[in-house]
Amino acid sequence: MAGIYLHIPFCRKKCSYCDFYSVARPSLLPDFTKAIRKEIKHNASSEPIQSIYFGGGTPSILESKDLDNILNDIHETFSVSDKAEITLEANPEDISESKLIDWKQAGINRLSVGVQSTNDDILKQLKRNHTAKDALHCIELSIKKGFGNLSTDLIYGLPELSVEQWETSLNQLLNSGITHLSAYHLGLEPGTLMHKQVEKQIIQLPNEDISLAQFHMLFEKTESKGFPWYEISNFAKSGYHSQHNSSYWDGSPYFGFGPSAHSYDGNNTRYWNQPNIKAYLENPTSLRESETLSTLDKVNDFLITRLRTRKGISLIQLKNDFPSLETEQLEQKFNQLIDKKLMQHVDMLYSLKQEALFVSDAILKDILYI
Repeated sequence: MAGIYLHIPFCRKKCSYCDFYSVARPSLLPDFTKAIRKEIKHNASSEPIQSIYFGGGTPSILESKDLDNILNDIHETFSVSDKAEITLEANPEDISESKLIDWKQAGINRLSVGVQSTNDDILKQLKRNHTAKDALHCIELSIKKGFGNLSTDLIYGLPELSVEQWETSLNQLLNSGITHLSAYHLGLEPGTLMHKQVEKQIIQLPNEDISLAQFHMLFEKTESKGFPWYEISNFAKSGYHSQHNSSYWDGSPYFGFGPSAHSYDGNNTRYWNQPNIKAYLENPTSLRESETLSTLDKVNDFLITRLRTRKGISLIQLKNDFPSLETEQLEQKFNQLIDKKLMQHVDMLYSLKQEALFVSDAILKDILYI
């Protein structure tokens, strides 16, 4: 089964750390809604849909009637499962009792709330529009209005974020009633405000010891609170893994709509829309580009996505999917990682140990087929 991702590229203002494609021009929303509905209808498919994900940008900025119309078009154009997970990313400042009721009626059954921190000083540094009190209140209100499948985001490895502040954020969110947590180490991306601030030495990144301490605390707290990790940056109570994100990690096909959105046919081809809101509004069905994946491209994708997960990699499945692939060197590298106590081999699956996750990018670079 496939998933659908909708990129809603509008924000009231740009966060200091964010490099996702977005524009601070909410006045374009009516025209954008018409455009994305046109793109959806242009890409009809009989592929069964198990998840729909509104990402951004700030999807919660959409008018309720527009969200409703987009979902109706998807149901008319695709074969959507009755049990489909339908997620809306929402900022705390957009969450109100009336909007929660509207979202529920439209078919949204999962919220992903962009909290990022429960420290007001850190939130100001990140250029967020909400306070810690706002975030905790909207979580309480969302649960009260029936959103039992509720995820929040946090960021660690931030300038000026102490281990104690990080612990407070973790405790507050893990005790708030949420069922899923996505926690990301800051990636300092060129072109962002925070990158410029670090370059000009206005703020300083924490040293690696602090980031590592925050990493260890994240895994200890989530495990003890009943949120075991299932992917490097994702932690959930039993039965609350993100169906949509999991489809990326297991190689399932997905459709992407909106400027900069990506698609994958589950076989040999990736597609993406150019990140250009003006061109998208003019003709939303003409921006798509594509690439054909080589066998090694697909092998590397297999390794990168599977090794990010707790389940790990089956060499048997790898050989079945790619019969011509020579895997002896890969197996040798896996055994070297086992000797270094960075990997384990259990029930025919190779997976990274928790201690290795902090340096997983370096490990992946070493094992990829170039």
